[in-house]
Amino acid sequence: MTAVPGREELADSVAAFERDKPCDGDGVTAMLVECAAPEISWDGVRHAEYRTLACEQEDVVGPYGGDSMVVFRTLDVPEAGEYEVTVIAEDLTGGALGYGLYMTACGSCRGRETEGVGTGRSVRMKLEAGVHSLRLFGPAREEASVGWSIERMP
Repeated sequence: MTAVPGREELADSVAAFERDKPCDGDGVTAMLVECAAPEISWDGVRHAEYRTLACEQEDVVGPYGGDSMVVFRTLDVPEAGEYEVTVIAEDLTGGALGYGLYMTACGSCRGRETEGVGTGRSVRMKLEAGVHSLRLFGPAREEASVGWSIERMP
């Protein structure tokens, strides 16, 4: 295979990633595919969404990681600050609730954390400006009505 001027060879890119591994030990991190997920359109102050979550839906990945289902989205936070994130769920099949949302800043792994919110909770998060990956998740064996919201705190 002939090298193309100005383009990095795949083997060189893989070697650099393996050598640097900026995300080692950081727990849950947003991968490139998650940071390229469909963006949620919002006003930067408040967004709320309520939907049914089931593996049969087109935007749901599942089973994911064994027995979970996940919806990947992105959210562009226009201004750094404190935001309150809430998750609610109503099980439609009589099973146990185990739904939640993970939020991780996209970009470099250094100096960032993944925040999580479980069913029936509100969590205040300090978010930097920029694109964040969101993973709305729950058990793959159940269908539920799930809602979540994010609101900028004054």
